[in-house]
Amino acid sequence: YDKVNPLVNLRIGDMNLALCDIEAAEKAFQKYKASKHNDQVAQSRLQNIDFNKAAQLNRTRHNVKPVSKINSPNTDYAPTMGDKKMSTVVFSSSRPGTTGGKNCQITCEPFMDIFVAEMDKKGNFGPPEKIDGVNINTQDAEGSVCFDSKFKQMFFTRCPVTDKQNMGCEIWFSEASGKGWGEPTLIDLKGGNDTITVGHPCVTPEDDVLIFSSNLPGGYGGLDLWYSVYNKRSKSWSSPKNMGPEVNTAGNEMFPTMGSDGILYFSSDGHVGMGGLDIFMAERVGDEIKWVKPTNMGFPINSCANDFHFVKQHDRKGFFTSNRPHTDVKGAYRDNIWQWELPPNLFTLDIRVSEIGYRGAKGPAVADANIKIVGS
Repeated sequence: YDKVNPLVNLRIGDMNLALCDIEAAEKAFQKYKASKHNDQVAQSRLQNIDFNKAAQLNRTRHNVKPVSKINSPNTDYAPTMGDKKMSTVVFSSSRPGTTGGKNCQITCEPFMDIFVAEMDKKGNFGPPEKIDGVNINTQDAEGSVCFDSKFKQMFFTRCPVTDKQNMGCEIWFSEASGKGWGEPTLIDLKGGNDTITVGHPCVTPEDDVLIFSSNLPGGYGGLDLWYSVYNKRSKSWSSPKNMGPEVNTAGNEMFPTMGSDGILYFSSDGHVGMGGLDIFMAERVGDEIKWVKPTNMGFPINSCANDFHFVKQHDRKGFFTSNRPHTDVKGAYRDNIWQWELPPNLFTLDIRVSEIGYRGAKGPAVADANIKIVGS
């Protein structure tokens, strides 16, 4: 059948890559390339194969592992830090007992709710619970969350559940109220067009720019990253603007997150990567609303599977989402929350102190010298 429709080989290659069978994926992509059906797409897939092999040979120093005390047999994804102390993780889950109760026709799992899990001083998680708030979790699907710099404002994705209607997702806003969150307000970023999707909110450290993923018209293909600027006088968000071809591709750009240093993290299946969604980082250009030179974060942060929503707890520790196969994961090939850690750099220093002899020659050793080491 691939003689009639060469796309078969492309789809077989994509599926083998998702299953981490790199050799089978490469053979399928080579067959697709030989058909000359779409040389650009074929070349892009083969670049992913080459990058995958190179990344595994030159892995970064990150250690990664699934967070078993948070993950369930259902979908758990989009972790973010939920307080100033960095002691709580807020995430979305379709585990049994969600507010909506009904199952999604696409995933066959319950519609998602927002959950929170607290960590003790040793980093051990308590049992996850639904986030406390007024109409935050509903019969609709509530997704990825972000907070302002003071953790007094929460932005989250909500995808309406309406029978026989194509309703796009939206971004909602809520303010802290007591120990929970107040009644949310819709942020209109799509001009009343129900079929357009906006979601995956992310705010800059100054709390004045909202970055999100959308299929708004005028993009570069698939889902793009867009931004809106907050006007303090009118207390409103500006019309969305596309983040441009430096960040966006003909594929999908999704799940933006922001470090306290202003570095933008996002996931893409359009930039060259290991397969599926890969996590990239991009630096901001001064005070401009512009991020450039996306860099793939390499293996093992990325894998052949979908990897997304990278956040930092501290400079050397944080969380992300992946549906990569793993023996410790509950539910194979489902989105699960993973933890990353960058071990410290260890150095052995051998310092010898001696007097300066005649004409700079080495003199006798200095016993019990006090040495102060200064450096990053």
